[in-house]
Amino acid sequence: MKRRDTEAQASSPLRLVPGGANEQTAPTGDHPSHWTRPHVRTLAIASGKGGVGKSTLAANLAIALGERGARVLLVDADFSQANLDLLLGVHPRWDLQHVLQGEKTLEEIVVQGPAGVRLVPAASGSPELADHSIEQTSAPAPALSRGLTPRQASAPGPAPPPL
Repeated sequence: MKRRDTEAQASSPLRLVPGGANEQTAPTGDHPSHWTRPHVRTLAIASGKGGVGKSTLAANLAIALGERGARVLLVDADFSQANLDLLLGVHPRWDLQHVLQGEKTLEEIVVQGPAGVRLVPAASGSPELADHSIEQTSAPAPALSRGLTPRQASAPGPAPPPL
């Protein structure tokens, strides 16, 4: 009889076991695990070493999530050897270099890939962009984060919402 009870418990979903931490040490509402989380999930794939499969992992994960119905925006931030466009089989006309130079907005350079994945392509083989700093950008940093050209960013109007 005890063996059946043990097997039933093993196959049942996880449950809380009475005892353990007392109520005085129980988590409170200000603990990070109780904070509300935005509906947007961000995943960064990075490594200090080249050739370990970061782009391949990012492309495959993006397609797998897209096939499951997730809205996926893949940002290629590799300014020296950008290749996510090749892995996804898309041919972008513009890339992040055009945004940094103030010629295009982020919305204008996004390309549609397989399984509903959208890609923000980086410029491949552009050594000047790989050594680029935000101070050298013709578009101000807040404008870049909102996807505005320098002209749009400097246009008079209401202040942008805080980031």
